[in-house]
Amino acid sequence: MSWIYKDLVYRYPDDYGPAYPLSEWTEIQVQCRVFHQSQAAIEYELARWEKAGWEPTQTVCPTCISLHHQHSLRHLSLDFFDSIACLMTFGLAVLIKRNSVEPVEFRLEMKHWEN
Repeated sequence: MSWIYKDLVYRYPDDYGPAYPLSEWTEIQVQCRVFHQSQAAIEYELARWEKAGWEPTQTVCPTCISLHHQHSLRHLSLDFFDSIACLMTFGLAVLIKRNSVEPVEFRLEMKHWEN
C-alpha cells in the first residue's frame, strides 16, 4: 500500500489567445488572467480526477500555469524623429525587441492511495 503520484495536465491550444507583452503585463498577471479565463475547464478536469480517487498535493492556483517566452524583433515605420534616431544609432533604432508570453499548460501534481 502506497501513494501513487501523477500530474493532471491541462494543455492550452496554440490558438488559445494573444501573446501578452511583458512591457504591459507581469508573468503573475498573465497567469492570473489565464487561470480566471480557464478556471471552469480546470475545475472540470480536477473534479474528474477527484471522482476517481485522486487528490491534489498542492494548492490549485495560477502559478500552476507554465508560460512560453517569445522574443522577437519588430520593425518600426519611420517618421522624421525615427530617421534621426536611426542615423545616430547606426540603424539600431529601427528594431525594437519585443518580449511576450503565452500559456502552455496547467500542471498539478495529484496523488492516489493504492492498496
